[in-house]
Amino acid sequence: MLFRSDAVIFLPEDRAIIVDSKVPLVDYEAYCVAMDVAEQEKHLKAHAGAVKRFIDDLSGKAYPDLLPGKSPDFTVMFIPIEPAFGAALRADQGLLEYAFEHRIVLSTPSTLMATLRTIANVWKIERQNKNVQEIARLGGKLHDDLANFVEDLKDAGTALETAREAHDSAMKKLTEKRRSEEHTSELQSHSD
Repeated sequence: MLFRSDAVIFLPEDRAIIVDSKVPLVDYEAYCVAMDVAEQEKHLKAHAGAVKRFIDDLSGKAYPDLLPGKSPDFTVMFIPIEPAFGAALRADQGLLEYAFEHRIVLSTPSTLMATLRTIANVWKIERQNKNVQEIARLGGKLHDDLANFVEDLKDAGTALETAREAHDSAMKKLTEKRRSEEHTSELQSHSD
């Protein structure tokens, strides 16, 4: 089944935010025109119930799944009439939390831009955190490579020292043998 949101707001870096504004306002309208307080209360509760049902319906559509990796894990539910939003919250104070638990963010004309900017900033911070993690990973790898290189240099130094000692020892033996032969040769020439 294909669902259609009311708007997809495309942002830089191939990101998108899905907005739906098909909130039923029939009960809110009835609340506004009701003359009797009891009738107003009845329509106010019905309005909050309708908003809650729309949250459930919107959550079931799973719009963010239509744009994997491009959209946050929630849908913005736009309520175009500010007082309708306030009335729903008065009737059901847990409505914001309920919406959030169902991956829905409630927004109105006065909060939509702030909501969009907040989402964009969260993405920016997320990207920066990924960059920092990558820098830390590369820095750790560079450190390990440098430590291994230093160990190799130490091993080469030890090998050079061993070679120098072997060279000195061989030269010493050669020199001592030559002196010994020269000394033997001198002794033979003196004895002749």
